[in-house]
Amino acid sequence: LYLHGSTASRLTKANKYDAPICCTVTLLDGLVVARSVFHHSMQYRSVVVFGTANEVTDEEERGHALRLITNHIIRDRWEEARAPSPAELKATRVLKVEIDSASLKQNDGGPNDDQSDLDDNKYWAGVLPIERSFGTPQEDPNNAPSVPCPPNIQNYS
Repeated sequence: LYLHGSTASRLTKANKYDAPICCTVTLLDGLVVARSVFHHSMQYRSVVVFGTANEVTDEEERGHALRLITNHIIRDRWEEARAPSPAELKATRVLKVEIDSASLKQNDGGPNDDQSDLDDNKYWAGVLPIERSFGTPQEDPNNAPSVPCPPNIQNYS
Protein backbone atom coordinates (compact mmCIF):
# COMPACT_ATOMS: atom_id res chain seq x y z
CA LEU A 1 0.00 0.00 0.00
CA TYR A 2 1.45 3.36 -1.00
CA LEU A 3 0.58 6.61 0.77
CA HIS A 4 1.73 10.06 -0.25
CA GLY A 5 1.65 13.53 1.25
CA SER A 6 3.59 16.65 1.96
CA THR A 7 7.07 16.29 3.43
CA ALA A 8 5.89 18.87 6.00
CA SER A 9 3.00 16.62 7.06
CA ARG A 10 3.16 15.25 10.58
CA LEU A 11 1.74 11.94 9.30
CA THR A 12 4.52 11.40 6.76
CA LYS A 13 7.26 12.70 9.08
CA ALA A 14 6.25 10.42 11.95
CA ASN A 15 6.01 7.27 9.84
CA LYS A 16 9.20 7.33 7.78
CA TYR A 17 11.15 4.50 9.44
CA ASP A 18 9.73 1.10 10.43
CA ALA A 19 6.63 2.77 11.84
CA PRO A 20 3.69 0.65 12.96
CA ILE A 21 0.71 2.14 11.17
CA CYS A 22 -3.02 1.64 10.87
CA CYS A 23 -4.93 2.82 7.79
CA THR A 24 -8.73 2.85 7.63
CA VAL A 25 -11.24 3.54 4.89
CA THR A 26 -15.01 3.64 5.34
CA LEU A 27 -17.65 4.07 2.67
CA LEU A 28 -21.14 5.04 3.79
CA ASP A 29 -23.73 3.33 1.56
CA GLY A 30 -27.04 4.13 3.20
CA LEU A 31 -28.96 5.36 6.22
CA VAL A 32 -30.98 2.64 7.92
CA VAL A 33 -34.18 4.17 9.27
CA ALA A 34 -35.87 1.99 11.88
CA ARG A 35 -39.21 2.32 13.61
CA SER A 36 -37.40 3.22 16.84
CA VAL A 37 -34.62 5.83 16.84
CA PHE A 38 -32.62 3.43 19.02
CA HIS A 39 -32.32 1.03 16.07
CA HIS A 40 -31.36 3.57 13.40
CA SER A 41 -28.10 2.53 11.77
CA MET A 42 -26.00 2.84 8.63
CA GLN A 43 -24.99 0.62 5.75
CA TYR A 44 -21.24 0.78 5.28
CA ARG A 45 -18.08 -0.96 4.16
CA SER A 46 -14.97 -0.47 6.28
CA VAL A 47 -11.41 -1.74 5.92
CA VAL A 48 -8.68 -1.56 8.55
CA VAL A 49 -5.08 -2.31 7.53
CA PHE A 50 -2.22 -2.80 9.99
CA GLY A 51 1.36 -2.73 8.81
CA THR A 52 4.77 -1.15 8.87
CA ALA A 53 5.49 2.07 6.98
CA ASN A 54 8.80 3.18 5.51
CA GLU A 55 9.66 6.12 3.31
CA VAL A 56 10.31 5.23 -0.31
CA THR A 57 13.67 6.77 -1.18
CA ASP A 58 14.43 4.92 -4.43
CA GLU A 59 13.49 7.41 -7.17
CA GLU A 60 12.27 4.73 -9.58
CA GLU A 61 9.95 3.24 -6.96
CA ARG A 62 8.75 6.73 -5.91
CA GLY A 63 7.86 7.51 -9.51
CA HIS A 64 6.12 4.15 -9.88
CA ALA A 65 4.11 4.74 -6.67
CA LEU A 66 3.03 8.25 -7.68
CA ARG A 67 2.02 6.99 -11.13
CA LEU A 68 -0.05 4.18 -9.53
CA ILE A 69 -1.77 6.59 -7.15
CA THR A 70 -2.54 9.11 -9.92
CA ASN A 71 -3.79 6.56 -12.43
CA HIS A 72 -5.87 4.82 -9.78
CA ILE A 73 -7.89 8.00 -9.39
CA ILE A 74 -8.19 8.85 -13.11
CA ARG A 75 -7.06 6.24 -15.63
CA ASP A 76 -4.05 7.34 -17.72
CA ARG A 77 -3.89 10.77 -16.07
CA TRP A 78 -0.16 10.45 -15.34
CA GLU A 79 0.47 10.15 -19.07
CA GLU A 80 -1.85 13.08 -19.95
CA ALA A 81 -0.69 15.66 -17.42
CA ARG A 82 2.57 17.47 -16.80
CA ALA A 83 5.00 15.37 -14.79
CA PRO A 84 5.89 16.64 -11.31
CA SER A 85 8.71 19.18 -11.24
CA PRO A 86 11.82 18.51 -9.13
CA ALA A 87 10.50 20.99 -6.54
CA GLU A 88 7.10 19.22 -6.41
CA LEU A 89 8.80 15.84 -6.01
CA LYS A 90 11.00 17.24 -3.25
CA ALA A 91 7.87 18.44 -1.41
CA THR A 92 6.19 15.01 -1.68
CA ARG A 93 6.92 12.03 0.55
CA VAL A 94 5.85 8.51 -0.39
CA LEU A 95 5.38 5.84 2.26
CA LYS A 96 5.22 2.13 1.51
CA VAL A 97 3.13 0.10 3.95
CA GLU A 98 3.98 -3.56 4.22
CA ILE A 99 0.62 -5.04 5.23
CA ASP A 100 0.69 -7.35 8.25
CA SER A 101 -3.06 -7.85 8.56
CA ALA A 102 -6.32 -6.40 7.36
CA SER A 103 -9.99 -6.77 8.20
CA LEU A 104 -13.28 -5.84 6.58
CA LYS A 105 -16.49 -5.00 8.33
CA GLN A 106 -19.71 -4.23 6.55
CA ASN A 107 -23.39 -3.77 7.18
CA ASP A 108 -25.71 -4.04 4.21
CA GLY A 109 -28.87 -4.94 6.09
CA GLY A 110 -32.07 -3.12 6.79
CA PRO A 111 -33.79 -2.14 10.02
CA ASN A 112 -33.49 -4.51 12.98
CA ASP A 113 -36.60 -3.51 14.88
CA ASP A 114 -37.91 -5.01 18.10
CA GLN A 115 -40.81 -7.41 17.62
CA SER A 116 -43.13 -5.05 19.55
CA ASP A 117 -42.38 -2.26 17.01
CA LEU A 118 -43.06 -4.67 14.15
CA ASP A 119 -46.33 -5.75 15.75
CA ASP A 120 -47.36 -2.12 16.36
CA ASN A 121 -46.13 -1.09 12.88
CA LYS A 122 -47.00 2.62 13.23
CA TYR A 123 -43.79 4.08 11.78
CA TRP A 124 -42.08 3.92 8.41
CA ALA A 125 -38.82 2.00 8.23
CA GLY A 126 -36.39 1.28 5.40
CA VAL A 127 -33.10 2.31 3.86
CA LEU A 128 -32.16 5.65 2.35
CA PRO A 129 -29.40 4.73 -0.13
CA ILE A 130 -26.47 7.07 -0.63
CA GLU A 131 -25.54 7.33 -4.29
CA ARG A 132 -22.19 8.64 -5.48
CA SER A 133 -21.73 9.69 -9.07
CA PHE A 134 -19.64 12.06 -11.12
CA GLY A 135 -21.16 14.95 -13.01
CA THR A 136 -20.21 16.57 -16.28
CA PRO A 137 -16.64 17.91 -16.26
CA GLN A 138 -16.49 21.67 -15.75
CA GLU A 139 -13.81 23.28 -17.86
CA ASP A 140 -11.29 25.66 -16.34
CA PRO A 141 -11.84 29.03 -18.07
CA ASN A 142 -8.05 29.27 -18.52
CA ASN A 143 -7.97 26.20 -20.79
CA ALA A 144 -6.71 26.88 -24.29
CA PRO A 145 -9.50 26.34 -26.85
CA SER A 146 -7.27 23.79 -28.58
CA VAL A 147 -7.09 21.56 -25.48
CA PRO A 148 -10.18 19.30 -25.32
CA CYS A 149 -11.32 17.38 -22.28
CA PRO A 150 -9.75 13.89 -22.55
CA PRO A 151 -12.18 11.01 -23.18
CA ASN A 152 -11.21 9.26 -19.93
CA ILE A 153 -12.35 12.33 -17.99
CA GLN A 154 -15.35 13.11 -20.24
CA ASN A 155 -16.62 9.53 -19.78
CA TYR A 156 -15.54 9.05 -16.16
CA SER A 157 -17.92 6.94 -14.14
